[in-house]
Amino acid sequence: MSEARILDVATIKDLLNHIYEKRKATAFQIEGYTKSALARNDSATIFKIIAELTELANGGSTSAKMGAITALGSVSVALGSFAIAYFLEEIVTPIFATFRDTDARVRYYACESLYNIAKIARGEILLYFNEVFDILCILVTDTESSVKNAADILDRLIKDIVSSKLTNYVSVLHQQPEETDVQSNIVLPDGVAVQVNEIQDPLKAFLLPKFIPTLLERMYTIEPFAKKFLLSWLELFDDIPSSELITFLPNFLEPLIRFLMNNCPSDVRIETQNLLNIFLKEIRAIYKVRYEVKRDRLLAEKLKQRAEFLKSQAQVNAQSTPEPEDTKSKLALTEKMRDFSLNANPESPDDDNISTKSTSTTIIRKPNDDEQGQEIADTEATFNSAEGSVFINGQDIFIDYPRIIDILLSFLRTSRPAGTSDVKFNDLTGESHDVYVDIQLTVLKWLLEIIL
Repeated sequence: MSEARILDVATIKDLLNHIYEKRKATAFQIEGYTKSALARNDSATIFKIIAELTELANGGSTSAKMGAITALGSVSVALGSFAIAYFLEEIVTPIFATFRDTDARVRYYACESLYNIAKIARGEILLYFNEVFDILCILVTDTESSVKNAADILDRLIKDIVSSKLTNYVSVLHQQPEETDVQSNIVLPDGVAVQVNEIQDPLKAFLLPKFIPTLLERMYTIEPFAKKFLLSWLELFDDIPSSELITFLPNFLEPLIRFLMNNCPSDVRIETQNLLNIFLKEIRAIYKVRYEVKRDRLLAEKLKQRAEFLKSQAQVNAQSTPEPEDTKSKLALTEKMRDFSLNANPESPDDDNISTKSTSTTIIRKPNDDEQGQEIADTEATFNSAEGSVFINGQDIFIDYPRIIDILLSFLRTSRPAGTSDVKFNDLTGESHDVYVDIQLTVLKWLLEIIL
């Protein structure tokens, strides 16, 4: 006996209706079913509703697909921002498949449904960012204007989510890790065995290293709209300091420079040059920060050595203090030399701090212990200040200069050296003179900044 279905025949029939308002009303009805199941904490019913809609979206007619993906968006609204995390994968999977449908209306309603889902899920949608990004990159070149407009609205929402959630959002599914079994135990010196559980830190919803391969798959496009889409996303990631996109620059620098090729429109060329200038400015700033940090460390080391030297000198002076009789004789000699100096120059001020000169020798006032102690304290204070300086953004960012230089040189080579298939070479012979000169000047500018 087959299992009873949640959506009856009448509901399915209304969902297949060719009139949009009728399908929308049915989707709202299904939203009510989902809310009731959620209130009862009946996750099994919710999964059945999603499964029946998925079946309809995968094997139905055009009207069935449009009705099913609209209803899936309504299910998301019913679940809310917290509960949707537990059903999101089942909801978005059938919608992703409809974006490649041949009917423009299906693609349009898929954009509308995914917009509603992302608006509810917010940070949870970042778990599927690669898939969403790939879909958007295709839709911005769609031949149907309504689909392109819908994709543009969806793109703005995803960018807003990324800007606010990219670097710190942890999925609801990972915030409360399941309790793990005992992984190991250790024995203390007194023979007592202590159990040890090693619970891993929660994973962030978005990781830039996992996104870079998806980005590279689309970076070699020659479509102007796709180029503008990619440039806007690169600029967005670069505006988020903690994402450290500049670290991955060698991965996409070559295709980014190639954006200037293939009869690139002027607006795309300007945006590409602006982004390249931003990256070059960041490289220059990072180099300056790292140079200053290195200089401060060297200064701190020198100050440390100076403080240690002063301490050791103070200890030597303390151990070599003269005997009282020797001290009295030296003071007497100093007094006589001083009287001689005063008689020779009556207008000279009476200042113990002035060196007493004669034809044979000069007796210089020796710093007392208090002054030497103060110098040691000042040196140590300066050293502690340099050693405990605050962290500066950019000082730990790694830039792979050899790879960048190799990529830049590939645009200057007129041909690939014989027998060196591993050497990069970007052929510019098919480009116009203006494009050729523009790329050459850009590459030379980068090399000048990096090498010199």
